[in-house]
Amino acid sequence: MSIKDKSTYGEYYWAMQVEASKAFADEGEKAFAPYIASMLQDIPRIPQMPSGIQSMIDALAEPPDFAFLPYLVGVGVNAVDEVLDIAFDPVLTMLKRAQHRATNTLWSRKKITEGLWDEVIASEGYEAVLGSSLYEAQLPYPSIPDLILYSRYHGDADAPFGEFEKWFNISPRDWPVWKWLGLQRLTTLQVQTLFRRGLIDEYDLYERLARIGWSIQDRDYIQELGWTIPNAMLLLQGNLQQQQSREKILADISIADINPKYAQTYLDAILTKPASQDLVAYNLRKDPSLSELPYDLQKIGIHPDYLDVYQTLAYPIPPVADIITMAVREAFYPDYIEEYGLMQELPGEFLEYTQKQGLSEEWAKRFWASHWELPGSGKTTSLSERFLDR
Repeated sequence: MSIKDKSTYGEYYWAMQVEASKAFADEGEKAFAPYIASMLQDIPRIPQMPSGIQSMIDALAEPPDFAFLPYLVGVGVNAVDEVLDIAFDPVLTMLKRAQHRATNTLWSRKKITEGLWDEVIASEGYEAVLGSSLYEAQLPYPSIPDLILYSRYHGDADAPFGEFEKWFNISPRDWPVWKWLGLQRLTTLQVQTLFRRGLIDEYDLYERLARIGWSIQDRDYIQELGWTIPNAMLLLQGNLQQQQSREKILADISIADINPKYAQTYLDAILTKPASQDLVAYNLRKDPSLSELPYDLQKIGIHPDYLDVYQTLAYPIPPVADIITMAVREAFYPDYIEEYGLMQELPGEFLEYTQKQGLSEEWAKRFWASHWELPGSGKTTSLSERFLDR
């Protein structure tokens, strides 16, 4: 006889009862399973919980069969009750502790009255002394290094344990470690300074670097880094004074933290350049037209907008005193110059060299025309008498 193979009315009636029970159980599972699952899934997994109990919780969250719920209602109710007690007890304990911590925090900040704090502590089953002790346990407390520091200032600085043990219980075995950790130690920079000043030798330097934590492969590098290298400007000036090679100069510039790609640029920027007036004078001697002056001025940093200023001022106008002399000696009057031959004996080299001084040909000729000295009244009278005697 089976549910699928029904030959008599009794078998058919029995099979229908079984199918009805299964349908009822399935509907019950569909109705209650989501609520049970969501509730049980929030239960934290506790490592100390036996694996069988944890499996039971998982089965309650997702019933494996339609017959599980009737069995749960019948035989397993007491077992499930025990499981839920075990599962929820840590959660409730955590909530109580959180509430206790929150109450202590509010009381420490004067946000609640002492009476309310007493009521909360009493409601959790704490005696007044125990609740007060728990409150003090949750208050901030200085760390061991802080207490060691305090003990040095308020006790024997070299033996602070006497003051320290008033504030903290610590194993005598652990005390030397904590005491040493609370000591100040020489830094790498301080050890390098002692070595540079000759207060420790190289062996002592390496020993202290090892204690600080530098590996044996890096100690030579740390020793080298302890020395100061002159800046790139000083290295350049020293190398120039010593007439070092260009390769040596560029290498030392890079040693002084200048990127090798810019060592040549740095050298070009540092080397002394002629002043702008020197460049003007030099270009006048090479080419009075000053065709290359703008290029040279830009190399020393003259802004392109001001190149015309230098070119214009390169050709000077004579001082006022010289202009007056030219005027009184008729240097501005071409007819007078030609009549009295003021341009006679003008050497060609005179114009060449005055151009190299920045004088235009016109001003140079006026200087020449005005250089002749006119005879004074005494000399004029003497000359007239000489000519009359003849």
